[in-house]
Amino acid sequence: MTFKNKKQVLVTLFTMLLASSFTLVEAKKKFSDEELTKFIYGNSSVYQLQLAAKQQFAAAKTKEQQQQIANNFQSRSVQLVQKSGLSLDKYNTIATDLQSNEDLQKRVNSLVEDLQKKASKK
Repeated sequence: MTFKNKKQVLVTLFTMLLASSFTLVEAKKKFSDEELTKFIYGNSSVYQLQLAAKQQFAAAKTKEQQQQIANNFQSRSVQLVQKSGLSLDKYNTIATDLQSNEDLQKRVNSLVEDLQKKASKK
């Protein structure tokens, strides 16, 4: 990218700064702390279920048993997500955004730390 004058450089820098600020604000607005907390609890439950299902799957002797375990995991995961208070769409949107949005990752990590501190005080 080449610039012809200082004004063009300043306009480009301002535009980039504005775009990055908008992304940060958008990330904060997209999900409330309450939704992210529900996601944390739901994801924790699904993760525990996943660990158990992996053990069962490894111990399964037939393809039919493996399929039953997979089906069980899927339906139980849906129940756990719904029990957390989020819709499947919202849960999946948060999970997808977490993979690529560093600001969202920082927010979730901060909320996890806060939840751990609160739990340790009890």
